[in-house]
Amino acid sequence: MLGYRHAFHAGGGADVLKHTMLVFCLKYLCQKEKAFLYIDTHAGAGSYDLAGGYAEQNKEWKTGVAKLMEKAGKITQSETPSVINDYLSYTKTAAAYPGSPALARKILRPRDRIVCYEKHPADFLLLSELLSHDCGAEARNADGFEGLKSLLPPPSRRSCVLIDPSYEMRDDYEKTASAVMEALRRFPTGLYLVWYPLLVLNGAGETLRDALMAMYSGNRCCAELITGDKRREIGTKRGGLYGSGLVIYNPPWTLKAALEETLPFLADCVSAEHCGYGCQWIDLRSPAQ
Repeated sequence: MLGYRHAFHAGGGADVLKHTMLVFCLKYLCQKEKAFLYIDTHAGAGSYDLAGGYAEQNKEWKTGVAKLMEKAGKITQSETPSVINDYLSYTKTAAAYPGSPALARKILRPRDRIVCYEKHPADFLLLSELLSHDCGAEARNADGFEGLKSLLPPPSRRSCVLIDPSYEMRDDYEKTASAVMEALRRFPTGLYLVWYPLLVLNGAGETLRDALMAMYSGNRCCAELITGDKRREIGTKRGGLYGSGLVIYNPPWTLKAALEETLPFLADCVSAEHCGYGCQWIDLRSPAQ
């Protein structure tokens, strides 16, 4: 949807969940020398000025990344989950809030490749400028759902894919499920992160989550962060958004312990009245793998 701008929600609770997990996964993949491909199907502008523009209208960052920084600033680094420390190391030093493309650009190595899709013409121009100085990074003004198919499987046989549509259009839920199914068919061993909203007005997010967890028989997990009171979200600007989640396919085995440590910390920081979190982990590997 070309009217949607991620800047309205930059740095909010959904971004905090999504970006902490993305940072963990990208840094994990970088532990091996072999190059990998990062694909962002709905990249947005790439980075966002929280002090003005669209981000200033909803100010979601004040109950998201700002709350996280506030709590982390009151305790020692050793008391803060390492996942949070890693994430904040990129946000604290940035002139603007780094979206997923900016985080990938900071973390990935010269030998790795970044391909980001964005259909909105204005956001695409900003994204292109952000990535223009990296020879291994590319912005494409095209449909990320369609573009994903052409990139899988990657020559390196290593990839991280973030699927993060706006869900402003009802058929985004169906498109996401179809795109994931096709991606898994082409490259079942890739690392995939699929974000979804939790809305009071419909159960589409929960339905998508259940479908995503059921369509793959390999290692997978689901992590949710509840950031609002469902009773109070009815009639709000976001249509009753009370939280969000990620389904992750082929997650790093070390992510389980990281989630157990990180999700309670995030919920305590960014959830209204400490509404909570949820996690489901299905892993066929032994802990030693």
